[in-house]
Amino acid sequence: MIDDVIWEPDKEFFVTLHSPNSSEQLPGDDTKCTVIILDEDRPGSIGFKERFITVRRKDEVLYVVLERLDGSDGNISCRC
Repeated sequence: MIDDVIWEPDKEFFVTLHSPNSSEQLPGDDTKCTVIILDEDRPGSIGFKERFITVRRKDEVLYVVLERLDGSDGNISCRC
């Protein structure tokens, strides 16, 4: 693993324990596990820059500013 700034999806693989004398998997439920590598360079999420916005009845247009939270890389989008 190399720590870089390139976002990649999380990776998952399995590890199984085998007998040192043969290639047979050891018996038991605890001889196989899943390993997940989480990429810390996630795209994050979208949030509102301001928590409260005042809108008057006569206003025809409202601009809401969004910002990226808890991430820095990759594409991120929203639909309204």
